[in-house]
Amino acid sequence: MANIKVSDMTALTSLPYDAIFYVVLPDGSYGSVTKLELLSGIVGTSHLVDLTDVQIISLVNGQALVWDSVDSKWKNQTVALLSDLTAVLEGIAWKQPVELLFDTAVTQSGVIPQLSSLTNQGVTLVNGSRVVLSAQANPIYNGIWRVNSTPVSGSYRLYRTDDANTTAELNNAVVGVTSGTHAGKTFRQSTVNPIIGTSNIVFTDFGNTVASATNLVAGISKLYNAIGTQTDGGITPNAVKEGLDLKVDKTDLDPLVKRRYFDDLQGFGIGSVANSIFFGSGQYEYEGNIFINRNGTGTSWTRTPAEAGHSGIIRGGTGSTSTGLNLIQFRSIWLGTEDFISQTSVRIQNLSDATNRFLLVFVNGILVVNSMRFFYSDNVNGGKWQCETYSSSVSTLVDSGVSVSANTWYDLKLCRIGMVCYFYINNVLVATISTNVPSGIESLCGTSIVKTAGTTSRTCDFDYLKYFDL
Repeated sequence: MANIKVSDMTALTSLPYDAIFYVVLPDGSYGSVTKLELLSGIVGTSHLVDLTDVQIISLVNGQALVWDSVDSKWKNQTVALLSDLTAVLEGIAWKQPVELLFDTAVTQSGVIPQLSSLTNQGVTLVNGSRVVLSAQANPIYNGIWRVNSTPVSGSYRLYRTDDANTTAELNNAVVGVTSGTHAGKTFRQSTVNPIIGTSNIVFTDFGNTVASATNLVAGISKLYNAIGTQTDGGITPNAVKEGLDLKVDKTDLDPLVKRRYFDDLQGFGIGSVANSIFFGSGQYEYEGNIFINRNGTGTSWTRTPAEAGHSGIIRGGTGSTSTGLNLIQFRSIWLGTEDFISQTSVRIQNLSDATNRFLLVFVNGILVVNSMRFFYSDNVNGGKWQCETYSSSVSTLVDSGVSVSANTWYDLKLCRIGMVCYFYINNVLVATISTNVPSGIESLCGTSIVKTAGTTSRTCDFDYLKYFDL
């Protein structure tokens, strides 16, 4: 790059009056100045007497010109623009923005796309407006187009832009959208080495959106504030809540979670005390007591060996009288309007029958006053799990449709969200009740087996009892 001297300044007169020059001073500082500033000997705030050792480049119409004082003429200088370097590094070809992207097909007259109106997506296009077509019936006609605002037979024809009408220009072409439905988005042409008129031209959203998640595909999963059917992916709100629920295990120390796996019961045994309190109040901030009760001749609690997926099993026996009761419950839970989940896992050794009848209940609340519960007996709902809510002793009953079998584990879960109660059996939603759902009471969460007829003991296994606020 040659130097310019004062004697060479007359050469500037051959350049346009509004020419802008890039100047590097001897001290290494640099900046842009106008032709007038150079002719007057002023560069920024500096008054130059001699321009020796000052490097000057003129930028005219995008071309770099350097004055060669030896040959006394301007010479073309190839310069690397930042946009060029960025394109090389990123492997993409940035295009001038477009006003609109059409994601539905526009009409065509032969090979020429056309618009019936200049106003689209709330934007009025003018002559030369740039648009992207991305959904033509024949994808070879997709691409970047400019608008001719002079109508032909009542329509406005589109012509490919000069910067996107060759294979090289369309390779990795990236363009931003400034207006309309897709304002603020960027789109990339993904076909490799496309041939105009032969290859499909494909513009897809580039770096702005991620597909909705499904059970098999990673992506965006929305969290919902109520149970319902998803609208934008394969993961239901139920599944999200199930996942959160199942993450809570016996190692969880979150004080909002009230749970006991029964292998935690230190010093547990049959004993002779009818009512026993384990884990007194105060172990967790507002948990209250876990209460284990046996009442009636022959009632019992015993441990059983761990099984796959069930490590804290205890077995409750109803005894030999018709008043036998075995009960496990959390006490002093405030059942307000907040959302919660309670859960247990139970297995019946022998089914209830007319000779030796019992009732198995999993409940939140005061049983037949203000509560939500699962219950089973042979003479209740044809031996199937029944779902019920109580408010001020008025109930709503719903059949779960699930028959109870002997020696089968059932994971029972009550979930209340927004004063609607959801009943799950083995992680399947079996009932939804929105009437007579109680609130605002001091309550309990518990599982019990109650003998109502006969003298033969009936037993039921319990794995855990869990309650937590959402």
